[in-house]
Amino acid sequence: GHGTASEVVSNYLQNGAQLMLQQVWDDVDNAPGNEKVRIHAVRIQYEKAGEQNLTVAMPVDMVFEFWNLEENAYLSFSVVIYNDNDVCILNSGSPAKLYKKGLIKGVCHIPGNFLNDSLYRVRLLIVKDRSTPLIDIDNLATFEVHDLPREGRWYGKWIGAVRPSLAWETHFMESKEC
Repeated sequence: GHGTASEVVSNYLQNGAQLMLQQVWDDVDNAPGNEKVRIHAVRIQYEKAGEQNLTVAMPVDMVFEFWNLEENAYLSFSVVIYNDNDVCILNSGSPAKLYKKGLIKGVCHIPGNFLNDSLYRVRLLIVKDRSTPLIDIDNLATFEVHDLPREGRWYGKWIGAVRPSLAWETHFMESKEC
């Protein structure tokens, strides 16, 4: 084969991976999980103008729904995102709350101009008492963030795990006689 191991894996993922922006389980008995919690749905959502791709500039929401099967459980969401080189890009947790039995929804908001262009996969943990993962499910969703046309003439791969549009201030301070 040609290319480094990481290039080969990355190409395989980009060419072979099915994007999975949504999964729904309607039957609690067959949904992923256990006697404590079961997944109902995961959705990767962004504002689509027509059939437009998700780009680096767009905000994206990761929406999770699960059934809590224990009365009065102190639960939180924990989401981990990996890129196509299997690098962990971030791990974000929701505040822990006391929930009754029933369907619980969590939405994690990722701002625009944060993720770099890449293929991403989503792992979800539901955590009890801020310490014990009740479930830990990888590959729950996969999504791709696409590059945008750029200013200037350089079109190589933009380096970095994230790609924030950070605020800068620049100003000319004084003339110097050379």
